[in-house]
Amino acid sequence: MEDVYPCERDIVKLEDGGQIAIDWIQPPELDKFFNKRTPIVVFLPGLTGDRFCQYSKIIIKEIAYRKFKPVILNHRGCGYTQITTRNLISNSLARFYSAATIEDTRAGFEYIHKKYPENPVYGVGVSMGGTILGNVSNLVKLVCGSRG
Repeated sequence: MEDVYPCERDIVKLEDGGQIAIDWIQPPELDKFFNKRTPIVVFLPGLTGDRFCQYSKIIIKEIAYRKFKPVILNHRGCGYTQITTRNLISNSLARFYSAATIEDTRAGFEYIHKKYPENPVYGVGVSMGGTILGNVSNLVKLVCGSRG
């Protein structure tokens, strides 16, 4: 598998012991433009998507072309993110992400906002990622602030 651009990964530990991954895409041509005013676009892929799938590569290129900072939020078990939690009821089944659960996505946006509090943060989602983004959109406005 090949990346479109270099990438740095942050693992975000969650309150229940789970983890998500934030992939900071590093387009070389964008490095000289990235500052406190550069918008960050958080991309949420579909059910089985990650930064390596074709549609993600196209969207990442489009985000970078517009001089926005592309970031991919990988949910539990997606994009080579390890599952580190157990089901609290049965203590035997791993806990995966769900479009109906907003905590992991909220934690990802909070992490990004804390890392770059001055930058505007936007979200783009495809398929299941779009559903998740829709479920958390009002909550994320409260976390990251609404800009217009």
